[in-house]
Amino acid sequence: PNWYVSGAGGATWFESADGQAGGNSLETSFDTGYAFLGAAGRQFGNGFRAEGEFGYRRSEADTTQVNSGPELNTTGSMSALSFMANGYYDFDVGMKIKPYVGGGIGVARVSANDMRINGTQLADDSDAVFAYQAIGGLGYGLTQNLTAFVEYRYFATVDPTFNATGGGDYESQFMSHNVMLGLRYHF
Repeated sequence: PNWYVSGAGGATWFESADGQAGGNSLETSFDTGYAFLGAAGRQFGNGFRAEGEFGYRRSEADTTQVNSGPELNTTGSMSALSFMANGYYDFDVGMKIKPYVGGGIGVARVSANDMRINGTQLADDSDAVFAYQAIGGLGYGLTQNLTAFVEYRYFATVDPTFNATGGGDYESQFMSHNVMLGLRYHF
C-alpha cells in the first residue's frame, strides 16, 4: 500500500527562550509539555515518502530572568499550531524494524498565551512564522498495513514577535525537542 495516514502524541521540551521586550533582555524557561501530530502521505516504494502534517505543541512557562537578574515566577504558556511538508527515507534493514530520517518545512502559528511575569502581563498574542524540523525514528510493522513508531523531532521556528501588553513588541525564540509515539496506517 502506497498511501497512509498517521497520528502521534508525546512529550515536548521547549528550550529556554531568549527574548526582548521594552529594551530588556528576557530568558524564559518552560515545564515539560505535550504534542500531538496528524499526517497523510504517500510511500514511493524506493525508501522515500512524503507527507503533509499538522501538529500542536504546548508548554507552561516556569520562570523568566530579566536582564540576567533573579528568576521570576512566570505563568501562561507558549504553543505552536503547525502545518508542515515532510520528506522521509526509510532504511530497509531486512527486519520488521525500519529506522528512518526526515525533515520538514512549513508554517507555525506561535502563541504567547497570557504570559505573565510576577503577575504582570507580558503578552497574549500570536504570530505566523516559518517553521522547520529534523526527524529520526524507528518504525515496527505490526501488520502489513499498520506500523507503530517512536521518533525524536527537533522543531523550531524563526523568532515570533508578539504585541506586548502596554505597547511595543515582545520578540522570543521557539525551539523544542519532542519524543513521539504513534501509528501509521497504510491503504
